[in-house]
Amino acid sequence: MSPLLLLAAGCASSIPRIDAPDLARALEENPEHYVVVDVRSQREWRGKRGHIAGALHLPYPGVKDRIDEIDVMPGQQIVLVCFTGHRSRWSYEAVQQAVDVPVKDLRGGMMSWWRHDLPTEVERTP
Repeated sequence: MSPLLLLAAGCASSIPRIDAPDLARALEENPEHYVVVDVRSQREWRGKRGHIAGALHLPYPGVKDRIDEIDVMPGQQIVLVCFTGHRSRWSYEAVQQAVDVPVKDLRGGMMSWWRHDLPTEVERTP
């Protein structure tokens, strides 16, 4: 494996992750403990398959410039979400460095969420 691929693999594996069923259960049992940040595009966010209810939408790559929009309190955790997990992992470092709470990545992104048939909400445009 090339050194670049090894570095990328090492970085991805060091990011704390949460599986979709575990996040769904955690949000049901203790929703105030989590801030879900969806970094998908506007088109994806408004798509027919929807997004996790209550999630904050900060599209990648603008996350770094909009971190101050993440309203997080001590004791909470941030979970970053995208389509498959790539953009959320790319956003991880910027968010993690800017906050004093744990940050996790949703393993497999919304594809995993949908594969487990977990609930979403869809924004209806007026």
